[in-house]
Amino acid sequence: MHVCVCTHVFALKRLNTGTYRKIVGKLAGVRQAGRKSSLLDIERRVSVVNQEEKLEEALHTLQEYVLALAGQAGETEAYGEKLWQGIRQSEGLLQELAYYHDYGKFLCRYRVAGYTLADALVWQVDHFKLYMDRPEEMNRYRTPRLLLSAFDTLLQMERDPLPFVKKMEGESGQDAANG
Repeated sequence: MHVCVCTHVFALKRLNTGTYRKIVGKLAGVRQAGRKSSLLDIERRVSVVNQEEKLEEALHTLQEYVLALAGQAGETEAYGEKLWQGIRQSEGLLQELAYYHDYGKFLCRYRVAGYTLADALVWQVDHFKLYMDRPEEMNRYRTPRLLLSAFDTLLQMERDPLPFVKKMEGESGQDAANG
């Protein structure tokens, strides 16, 4: 079953379990102490708790999605988990992943050193053009591998964009035989 996650990821961006616990604790305290709180105040607190629960579900769905893509790409679960942890820490990449999960296309809102996820993917295809005429095991036939690699590239670019920018700007994408 396909679960739409974009709305929840875009609304809260990051799961804050401390806030969740605080709200649940306050609600319990209000009930126990018999204090009167305005209905609107309680509704707001419940709404935040519900939003955070939905976000937690959305994050779990995205984690499973990344792990499934890693398996389809022939990567290990450890690779998928490491990539997921990186994406989860990046607000921009988390939104990009949520959008791709829901719509099957790139949002291209998030940029690192001026490059989007689609730019990273196109660069990879261009960079490995030499392999395009080879058999099925190559990236051309492995959409999950290309997608994960694009996310991985942008994660690496968040830490140190310069080496990638130099490669992207310096490579023509033509293999040596056609150069």
